[in-house]
Amino acid sequence: MFPHTLYYKIALPEGFLPLTQSGLRSAMQLAKAAAFFILWLHFFFLRQLRGDKVRIEFNTQLNSMKKNLRFILFALVCSISLVACDRFDDDDDNDPTNTPANSVTNSYLINGSWRVSLLTDDGRDETSDYDGYTFEFAADGKLTATKAGVTTNGTWRTQRDDGSNELLIQLVTTDKDLDELNDDWDIVLSTNSKIELKDDNDERDEQLHFTKK
Repeated sequence: MFPHTLYYKIALPEGFLPLTQSGLRSAMQLAKAAAFFILWLHFFFLRQLRGDKVRIEFNTQLNSMKKNLRFILFALVCSISLVACDRFDDDDDNDPTNTPANSVTNSYLINGSWRVSLLTDDGRDETSDYDGYTFEFAADGKLTATKAGVTTNGTWRTQRDDGSNELLIQLVTTDKDLDELNDDWDIVLSTNSKIELKDDNDERDEQLHFTKK
């Protein structure tokens, strides 16, 4: 297929010496190394394409340069991996989209009506303050709390924050009891009949349980 042997003799510029293991002292050295690597890749793939019909000769210490290129490549791969892992961790903690566990909680909440079966604040049981309330969590993120024909509107969502799955409740109200529910609660337990929550602030001993009606 290729009748003639290609012969490349590359004269590298003066000063284009192999980097030592303690090299990379300047941006120029790194640029030279990158340029050599690109050139080396070009002929490597050309050699793979044409088999043994390509001969490459460098008038420098190729073996030493290869060792340094491997070192550079290893350093670059490690740097990229660390950045990717750090970004992954950040996304995991701050991304408000649902985790699989939160998606399951969502599916429970949007099916049926709920009541407050427990609310404690610093050891005080305030559950009776929510007698007669019915809470409905809509799939579009709307939340209603209804009592005696009076409806209070708000919003809800699940999210991931500081390594915890949370239920964020925001009711538009001036009622102190309903306002007590406005918080980002850590999800402790989630089933199709009960949701157990606790305050995300460990200094506050506050718990909130919803039970399906």
